[in-house]
Amino acid sequence: MKRGIATTICLLLPVLLSGCIANNTDFSLSEGDQGHNPNVFRALDSAAATTNESNDTLMSIRWTEAHQEMNWAEVSVNLMIGDTLYMCSISGDDPCLISQDGDDDSIWEIGEFLTLFENDADLIGSNGGTIVIRIVYRGELVPGTDSVHVV
Repeated sequence: MKRGIATTICLLLPVLLSGCIANNTDFSLSEGDQGHNPNVFRALDSAAATTNESNDTLMSIRWTEAHQEMNWAEVSVNLMIGDTLYMCSISGDDPCLISQDGDDDSIWEIGEFLTLFENDADLIGSNGGTIVIRIVYRGELVPGTDSVHVV
């Protein structure tokens, strides 16, 4: 009888504890998953000075923590300068252009850094200013730098 109870406990214990013990090292998200994004970015003013021209380099963005690549089709990057919201894209007619240093233009790679440029638009001017940055992936705000003072 004791052997039967011990066997039952040994068989049920892993099932009962399966929700208590988790492998937290797998940050991959399945297709369509709206779960927590473990990536964290840092945005910094570029070394170049801003001008009244229309193609200034604004900032660089790097991962401080990255566990998954992000598909650009599911990423939106927006800048708020004063009361105006500007969309950024990796190509197109948006007033802010994103340049990548990685190998695959369809994803934001783990080791990749980005550079944001004005795209035929004078967004900040020669006096510089504060740019609020919001990066959203699959509908969720990606944690990171809130704003950058660009000069």
